[in-house]
Amino acid sequence: MKIENNIPREFFDAIIAIFALYPFSEKVTFSLEFIPNSSKEKEFLQLIKKMGVEFIDNAHSGEFSLSGGTFLDGLQIDCNIYSKFLPILIVIGVFCNYDSRFYNLKKISDEERKIIEDLLKILQSMGVQYAITQDSVFLQGPQQIIGFKQENVNNLSIAKSLVVAGLYARTSSEIKVVSSLQEKFNSFTTYLADFICEFNN
Repeated sequence: MKIENNIPREFFDAIIAIFALYPFSEKVTFSLEFIPNSSKEKEFLQLIKKMGVEFIDNAHSGEFSLSGGTFLDGLQIDCNIYSKFLPILIVIGVFCNYDSRFYNLKKISDEERKIIEDLLKILQSMGVQYAITQDSVFLQGPQQIIGFKQENVNNLSIAKSLVVAGLYARTSSEIKVVSSLQEKFNSFTTYLADFICEFNN
């Protein structure tokens, strides 16, 4: 399957789109319209390369391929480096073949830590087992999860990452964001609906 012109320009949304594609095809090739600019974005692309995302020619070509079944045995993630991407990485960590660890948690901001703690509570309601200390989050993997119903989600990165979790769940899921995020969240689900699954707004 080849996908063009429907992956968003925003780096974080593009990354979530990559992982949302994972369960649905053995081989997907897709084009991204962004060019990684910051050092963290470039480092993150190297991280997901280890998870099975291949760069065709190079990361600046804008074309990538993803092979199903190629997730790492487990993730070892420095929270301080990848703080922006922790919600989606934690979701993906649930489905890795073995346990994952997210360390240096004490180096991220209080706001970022709260986002992680809120996400973990929701994942726990889906059957996810984890442990959290002052410095690390530990996830067992792989884990099967059930669908969920979550209302009044007030963080967009959590909501978008939960979409990916819902795609892996054995039963249907329902996510409702607060009104101030509704427009951006609807835009996010609209492009996913073009090539992944059906969303009911």
